[in-house]
Amino acid sequence: MKLPKFGIKNSPKIKKNKNDSGYVVIDLTSTSVKALSFVPQSDEKLMIKGVSVADSYNDKMRREAIENTVKECLIQSNSNAKEAIVGLGGPNVFGFILIAKIKREDSEKQITEKEMDEIYMKIKNVAEEQAGKRWNAHFANESKFEPLDLVVTAIYIDEKAVSEPVGETGEDLKISVFSSYSEEKYYKWAMNMLGQLKFSSLTVTTTMYSQVKLLSEVDKNFILVDVGKDCTEVSVILGKNIIQSRSFDMGGAYFSDYLADKTGSSFIDSNGKKEAYSLNTLNSDESDKIGDYLYDAGKSWCTAFSVVLSTMTGIKSFPHVIYITGGGANMSLLEELLYEDDWHKSIPFAQEISIKHADYNLLKKHIDDELKILSDLRMFTPASLGLIKLELDEANE
Repeated sequence: MKLPKFGIKNSPKIKKNKNDSGYVVIDLTSTSVKALSFVPQSDEKLMIKGVSVADSYNDKMRREAIENTVKECLIQSNSNAKEAIVGLGGPNVFGFILIAKIKREDSEKQITEKEMDEIYMKIKNVAEEQAGKRWNAHFANESKFEPLDLVVTAIYIDEKAVSEPVGETGEDLKISVFSSYSEEKYYKWAMNMLGQLKFSSLTVTTTMYSQVKLLSEVDKNFILVDVGKDCTEVSVILGKNIIQSRSFDMGGAYFSDYLADKTGSSFIDSNGKKEAYSLNTLNSDESDKIGDYLYDAGKSWCTAFSVVLSTMTGIKSFPHVIYITGGGANMSLLEELLYEDDWHKSIPFAQEISIKHADYNLLKKHIDDELKILSDLRMFTPASLGLIKLELDEANE
């Protein structure tokens, strides 16, 4: 069902060009960047032509690291792309579903574009008010926000689903909208980091939105857990809609830091041990030792995950399917811990939980994987961001 979109940040209306040089996708956090370059194969298919990944914990070197990563990606693909899609995530980004119910005065009168524009503007204003309230409910500091996504996910007229309300008649409208926001300082930081690259068009969205859109092709109710480097992002999806999203500051690096603290080794060495454990390449004694430490760290991670779910008020029953994505999804230990009962005793799940990993075959339906990178779970998020371009092209037709 094609629905109107009225708010992916800065999304331009771009005419299709047969000589399209493609575009670049940038998955950006405060300490890491992943860049992928794409060229369109058809209206429904893309090809990956370049990829580059970098981490930077040095504030002074971060801009250079981001710029070099994007430039390297473009050089690999022999592209001079001027379009970019940026995915923001982390504790400074959050989203929720807003359901607007409108009773029309004249149910026999056809709905006009002007009427819908007025409704959408009211929804936009209410969403911004709700964003402030939700932030203040969980954080002591007041903050300004930048809207990212404001996307209509469903429209009902007198309980009947419609794809386009204009021209229809009826009394009761119900409109579901996914809205997401970035803390203003974080948004400005991201734009500042990308400023020297001089893209002619920049589309900014959330990393969760693109992943959920893809995973919703196979499941309509689930929890998405994106275990990134520095934080874990959590979204609850019901009826293919993101109901709420939160994050907590414990990602893959937390496990490496924990190992480093317990073993007295460097972060780099501990990170290597963590990956070796996941690949089952350690000897038996060392595997047992590293596994015990990672298990202890994982218990704390599960507790934090449980706390995040408990803060999502208004959800009477959580979906039992849990998708794990991100680099942390490679840790088999997480799946083992999530199947244990202790952490979720207080969480009302619909039934016994089922853990799934993002299936890269979902991506291969839309993307020609010439570089053979889609099987790496770390690439699921940036690759899914690439599909936003297909959505924008469809909306602009």
